[in-house]
Amino acid sequence: MDLNRILPGIKWIFSRVGIIYMALFVALACLVDVKAAESRIKMRRLNDARPPMNSLVSLTKGEMLPAAIEWKPYRRYFELVLRYMPDEWTARMFLGICEHYQGEPQKAVMDMRRSAESFLPLFWSSYNAAVLTFQGGDMPKALDYAERALRVSPAVVDMAMRSSVIYRQIMFASNFDIDISRDLASAREDLYLLRTAAQYYIKDFNASRAAALQAVAESGIQDKEPFYFFAGASDIGLGNTTEALSLLGVCLKLKSRNPLAYRYAGDILSAVGKAEEARSLWQLAGGLQRHSESSFPYASRLRLRFM
Repeated sequence: MDLNRILPGIKWIFSRVGIIYMALFVALACLVDVKAAESRIKMRRLNDARPPMNSLVSLTKGEMLPAAIEWKPYRRYFELVLRYMPDEWTARMFLGICEHYQGEPQKAVMDMRRSAESFLPLFWSSYNAAVLTFQGGDMPKALDYAERALRVSPAVVDMAMRSSVIYRQIMFASNFDIDISRDLASAREDLYLLRTAAQYYIKDFNASRAAALQAVAESGIQDKEPFYFFAGASDIGLGNTTEALSLLGVCLKLKSRNPLAYRYAGDILSAVGKAEEARSLWQLAGGLQRHSESSFPYASRLRLRFM
């Protein structure tokens, strides 16, 4: 053994610089071990806190009402996810859903909007933010979120969902058999309705009429009755009563359950001297109005959904 070669290395190890380097190496190794241990602890806590996702699947399939779900475990889970991963925007959307159904609308809107306004093109967050702001009466903001959602292509929606840990947990639920593409098409149709209604309520009748007629011409729109109504109602706002009566007539032929469609058509007929026909329509409007639960005739269409 050549001591002349070994001694300089031994001297360096016990020198001040050598001791500092050794200490840094040990500290770094310990730090890596601590981070790995923390990661394992977080993963264990998340796995322990995660509730079964079957109820959420049943909710979106229409087999379960929101009031029948115990939302506390879900809320605790999504809050824990956000504690460890503050930028997990999907978890923030689901937290907003929990808050909404637990009767905390302000928190729900805040978290839903934060999720929708992330740097990611999140369709379902934007959809839900549009619904909540529409229900809250902020029509310009509802329009903004609706446009955000409609700009996201179906391919991007599918990719974002399949890359989300939370969505993968939902998709692995034992009762998951949902046609995502079908539900996405239905949600987009509801956004067209929301957009048209929001434009009508802010009295931009030209825009609401154009949006309604565009939806009528769309082959992918299944339920065209609401759009005939808003096209006719917009024509009333613009003073085009003849066109309005024609559009409302189509709406009524499609067996509308909207009392306003009958009332507006009755008002037009009354104004042109057709009193008997007007009274008949007003009576139908009154009967429907007694069973209406909202001033917005298509309120049941605009509900929170995540799939």
